[in-house]
Formats: sequence, C-alpha cells, structure tokens
Amino acid sequence: MQVTLPSLRERSDIERIIDKLHRKYRVSTQLMEASLLAKLLDYHWPGNLRELDNLMQVVCLMSEGEQELNLGHLPDNLQRTLAQDQASTGLVTEPLNNELQTLVNANIIASYAKFQGNVSQCAKHLGISRNTLYRKLKLLGLKK
Repeated sequence: MQVTLPSLRERSDIERIIDKLHRKYRVSTQLMEASLLAKLLDYHWPGNLRELDNLMQVVCLMSEGEQELNLGHLPDNLQRTLAQDQASTGLVTEPLNNELQTLVNANIIASYAKFQGNVSQCAKHLGISRNTLYRKLKLLGLKK
C-alpha cells in the first residue's frame, strides 16, 4: 500500500496547522501578529510539515518572554526569502502598467519555451527561484 501525502504548499488547511503548531510551542499566552501569519500563509513552502514544525518551534523558543511573534522572529534566511518572494511576485500581481506587465509575462513565457519547460534552467536564466517561477507559471496558466 502506498500513501501519497500532499506537499505543504498544496494543503488547504495550512492556517489550521500553523495555529496548532503555534499553540503547541508558544510560551504562555503568546500571540502571533496578523502580518506574520499572512506571510506564512503566502509562502510557497518547498518542504513538508516537518519544516513548518521546526520553524514554529524555533520561532517560539527564540521569542521567549515576548507577548507577540512578528516577522523579526523568523530566521534571517526566511526573512530574506519572504522579502524576495514579495518583490518578485509583485511583478505579476500588483496593478502595474498593462504594457509592462505584458512584457514581463512575455519574457517568462519566452524563457519557459526557450528552455523547453525546464524550470531550473528557466529560473536561472530569469534570475529568480524555481518556486517563484512555478508561482508565475501557475498565474499564467502554464503549470498546475
């Protein structure tokens, strides 16, 4: 018998999971800022549930004695990743000039075709992470 579990980014109950893990590891009545929760929900999790569990454990331990978890409690590498993701996904989702948005999307589509669907090579060529490219391709209807 083989059981296939969805990756963390494919789960529809991620907010419930974050809340459950926070309650498990928090110190007393510590709360979580809405902006931190929003960032964690928007993050395109590359790993599995164990990654989120480890993150919540570390964040709660590192913020011991503080009443509220915020973005500053995240490890530096995740803070940088979230900042890069916000900047790169903004090119497709923010209300930009239609002409500029069309050029950005055309560049993504052309690069994706040039590398015959090889996401790693395309992302490297565009100077973005594979996760970011996957999100952009999904928004463009090129990937599920």
